[in-house]
Amino acid sequence: MRIMTSLVMIFLWCSTLFGQELNLDEETKALCNQVMLNIFDDIYAAKDHYQELKDFDKDLLVKNRHDIYSLQYVYHAPFDRTAASVYEFGITILGLRDENIFSDKENVFSLGFPLLDLRFIGYQIKGLKQKQFDILGPVQTHGQLLWNQQQRNLPVRLILESVKESYQVGEEIDFIVTLKNLTKRNIKVKDLSEGTLYFLYNNAAWGAREVDPQNDAGIKQIILKPLESISKRFRGEGSNSPKEFEIYGSYGMTYKGVNPTSMLKIQVGESEP
Repeated sequence: MRIMTSLVMIFLWCSTLFGQELNLDEETKALCNQVMLNIFDDIYAAKDHYQELKDFDKDLLVKNRHDIYSLQYVYHAPFDRTAASVYEFGITILGLRDENIFSDKENVFSLGFPLLDLRFIGYQIKGLKQKQFDILGPVQTHGQLLWNQQQRNLPVRLILESVKESYQVGEEIDFIVTLKNLTKRNIKVKDLSEGTLYFLYNNAAWGAREVDPQNDAGIKQIILKPLESISKRFRGEGSNSPKEFEIYGSYGMTYKGVNPTSMLKIQVGESEP
């Protein structure tokens, strides 16, 4: 299961910003192009399952002014030239302050990564056919690479680690939460607790509680020295069936509007006889 929703990406449904030129290093540019290629591959792999994608091909990949791949595709149903028969989309990665190149289209979306100074810009127009390919799936899935890169630019890192490699059906999940100072200076943070941590499973709140919590009133402030970390043990709800699933964790401190986040993959097997 991949978790990539509006909770792990910031939707910037806003007016276009102008001015500052994007300063993009080669590593980030290469990552953007890899993301766009991954999106292209997912769409191309779905061609045989969606009539509206039958004309989708490699010649649609072009570069925008930042030398990042861009995609735009239009399909008209055979023998029907009405607006209701049109299936159309566009997607690229631009700077936060770049003009929206799809501003004249309907259903425009913008998914931002403030610490990278980047955002997805795209749109999708669907006809009346009920089941049509949705490009937001690949965008959210492969946008996780940019989200992970953004997390590396935060002054602190959130880490989730399972206590065990696997769990049995019905067994509660024990895991360690660590917050680490990545800088060369002291940073004041809030202690790890149920009041500063938020966990999601399948886009819904996942019940998790601190193991052996202290009885201190309120949330303590802690000074983390350079590269120092704090850790707490938590326990969450188990699964009533064998499966592998992911937990999304978020820490309640923002840096330029971005929260430290992390993922935890859990393996649940059959109960032992």
